[in-house]
Amino acid sequence: MAKETFRVAYLASRIGTKTLQNKIFNSGAMLVPEILKINLEEVKLITGENSISFDDFKKKKSQKWGMELVNKKKLSDLNESASNRDLARRSGCSGKYSGEIFNTLPNKELGTFVPNREFQGFIKYRLGIQVYHENNKICKRCGGKDIDGFGDHALNCKNGTIGPITRHNHVKAALAGQLKRAGIVHKVEEKVKEIQGNKKPQDITILEFSYGKQTDIDVAVPSVVTSSYLNTRTKKPGAITEKVETSKHRKYKDYYEKNKDLLGDREFLVFALDTLGGYGAEAVHIMNIIAYSVVSQTNISQVEAVRKIRQSISADLVKFIGRQFVYQI
Repeated sequence: MAKETFRVAYLASRIGTKTLQNKIFNSGAMLVPEILKINLEEVKLITGENSISFDDFKKKKSQKWGMELVNKKKLSDLNESASNRDLARRSGCSGKYSGEIFNTLPNKELGTFVPNREFQGFIKYRLGIQVYHENNKICKRCGGKDIDGFGDHALNCKNGTIGPITRHNHVKAALAGQLKRAGIVHKVEEKVKEIQGNKKPQDITILEFSYGKQTDIDVAVPSVVTSSYLNTRTKKPGAITEKVETSKHRKYKDYYEKNKDLLGDREFLVFALDTLGGYGAEAVHIMNIIAYSVVSQTNISQVEAVRKIRQSISADLVKFIGRQFVYQI
């Protein structure tokens, strides 16, 4: 019981509610679900099975809290009665390296520090509890009155300068920054003049990258709870990024086949990173190749190199998503 109490109390500390922390400690773990209005299995999904101790709790401003993949058996009962939104959210929470931000040491010089308000908003979003106290707020970007308390509209509103397109460009810049630091020559938004009506599927082009081929990378940062993902009641971890990868390859298949003489034999990869921090399989492949280049120039291991790359990009994503929430306050 003590472990459960500390786990949820530590979570409460990052949400920023000291009164809630004290109430949890005074009440004990048995009343935790009632206090937070969430199931303890939900908390385990967010924080990891054995990751939080009393020593961790004392480090209130630390982002160091290990994450584990979802235990399907323990969450099966929850999934049966869950809404489509919760199923999509849990799928995102259990995606590949979705909780990497909680393993990241906050460091302003390295760019991995996430301000408290932004970090609190992201945790609430992961937990499926309200980011805002009231529903039907007036959106500061589009003027509509349909901002939901869970923050879905705040992430998906296309108006203003902090919407999905800017989020995409932010992650693209973070990935390009990692390529630059690794000494990998690349071009951003390359256009092929000879191709009429060029859809330019690639955000980043690298002359020699995946399997020694010229490689086009398309960045995608899908929101986990948009309507296109809510229509399918899926329990599969990482289903959103997998769907994005499949969709992108299908969309641009004809483009590469029709223009093969001009483009040559290129690799096309999708760097998919969803709004809960889950990476697609191809994104993991891309980061591994970047890490290999880093290792060849330094003394750190491949594991350490790819971990640093992953944590840096994850921190950039969480900071931006947090700003999307905070902007509406």
